Amino acid sequence: MTQHPFLFLSPSGSTRVAAWAAAEELGRLGAQCRITDISPVLRREAPLPNPLPGECLWVGSPVYCDHALPQVMDCIPELSPSDGRSAVPFVTWGGICSGTALLEMGATLERQGYAIMGAAKIMAEHASLWRYPNPLGRGRPNQSDLEQMRLLARAVRQRLVDREAGKLAGRITSTTLDYQTERNKNKAAAASLEAAKRRASPLLADGARCSGCGLWTSVR
Repeated sequence: MTQHPFLFLSPSGSTRVAAWAAAEELGRLGAQCRITDISPVLRREAPLPNPLPGECLWVGSPVYCDHALPQVMDCIPELSPSDGRSAVPFVTWGGICSGTALLEMGATLERQGYAIMGAAKIMAEHASLWRYPNPLGRGRPNQSDLEQMRLLARAVRQRLVDREAGKLAGRITSTTLDYQTERNKNKAAAASLEAAKRRASPLLADGARCSGCGLWTSVR
């Protein structure tokens, strides 16, 4: 049975919740999962764990300024080139636009030789609006959102089983993740976390939800 390592960064916890929904479903189906929040890697407290040959890697990131977090994107090229490995990128986004995050993650994974077996974008409460009474994406991800991660887990597992049996693998390519309009892609191309931080007012963290990943201290 294929093992499924998960790598993600989750400053406000939403991406972690999505990861656990998929991992728990895979566990129910008999697969083994390893869950790794890369915050300690960013703080240089732990090495970046590499997936083993034959494993299916899940990589998760919230969407900030239409992109996956730079810290997540920087980790992908540090992974060993694929040797029979598969990958599943997934993102959480705050109700404005999921941008080109999945496309960029998928393309970067493919350059490392990974076969993309599936992908997901999951709505989450907008992390910058936590002080507002009705933030975008309030209450998300909800059970319906998490069920989408469970459905993805089941689909990915079946594709891997089919591949092991010599059947048509049902993989996708990064071009499948090129779903944004040209207008949105142009907007994403002009956006960046660095540009946003120069415009942003001083940030406050919700201490009850902050994961201590060090993201904002590294970019502010």
